[in-house]
Amino acid sequence: MKFLILFSSLVLVNLGSAHPIHSNSNGLQLRDDPATATPDPEAPTGAPAPADPAAASTGASSASDPAAASSGAPAASPPVTAPTDAPPSTGTPPSTGAPASTQAPDTGGGKMRTWTVKNNCAYTIWPGMYTDPNVGKNKPNHTTGWEAPPGSSVSFGVPDDWKAGRIWGRTKCDFSKNSGADACETGGCNGGLECATDGGTGVPPASLAEWTLQGDGNQDWYDVSVVDGANIPLEITNNAGCKAPSCKADLDKDCPAELKGKKGGGCLSACAANLDGNPGDSPNCCSGSHNKPETCPPSGVQHYDFFKKGCPDAYVYAYDESSKAALWTCDSSKHADYTLTFCPS
Repeated sequence: MKFLILFSSLVLVNLGSAHPIHSNSNGLQLRDDPATATPDPEAPTGAPAPADPAAASTGASSASDPAAASSGAPAASPPVTAPTDAPPSTGTPPSTGAPASTQAPDTGGGKMRTWTVKNNCAYTIWPGMYTDPNVGKNKPNHTTGWEAPPGSSVSFGVPDDWKAGRIWGRTKCDFSKNSGADACETGGCNGGLECATDGGTGVPPASLAEWTLQGDGNQDWYDVSVVDGANIPLEITNNAGCKAPSCKADLDKDCPAELKGKKGGGCLSACAANLDGNPGDSPNCCSGSHNKPETCPPSGVQHYDFFKKGCPDAYVYAYDESSKAALWTCDSSKHADYTLTFCPS
């Protein structure tokens, strides 16, 4: 099965074979069920809670199993899918929270690939990483959260069969007195500096990078997701000559007023902002009577064009695979190494 996780609270896709986390027909978990998703402390009152990286726009991932998507509502992914330029952070307090993890993650003992995470932003960010425990057992051999000063770069090993995994950036964090999801202006997670291994997906708005390796068709499925909104521009590249999706537009700068994050940072998706006031049966969230591609076309998603025009190769909403420019693949036999760059040039 594919599994790619969009972090939007809207979409969590389960790619039955090889997609990112949007829990769609490709195995990616795109979004979480609004009824079961973890509430977003910063979301507008009544807004759907963020979902798993593969979940909806409030924490779900976009990569998912295409087969799954066609059979029902995509899994919600916590802000899954493509970021844009993040506003400079002013006076970001130092991170004094959790010490480095002392427990080694289960990598499965198999072949490893190399992931590199770079911060090209002019401000400090705090990357978060999550592996959906319901989809993937083997995890990267790196902490689930760390501080990344401007110009920093970190490389670590990732299992050759990593499933439903996502990485995103958090902004303006201070863990000295708070280890909850609201310790950051955008992208916060349960657990503090190190995101919890169960339920530690990012709170929208957050731009996501999602992967499911060795998915359907022996393909790596990956995407940049803004299903849960966007907070920091980012780009996924690799050493195998495969597609390099990105979301480089400054969506935060031009964000419609009704989508602005509650704390003033980032840009929520229409689903994460609960614009229609009915997350359980919403064309923005592809929920309820809108839980199929046929009943949830992009034309029914508010502000779809704003996000898609700004980030044309990013995952924008639960069923964005119909755009043919949302979910990407790379032959798993190439054992590609990937680089995630925040604020790419």
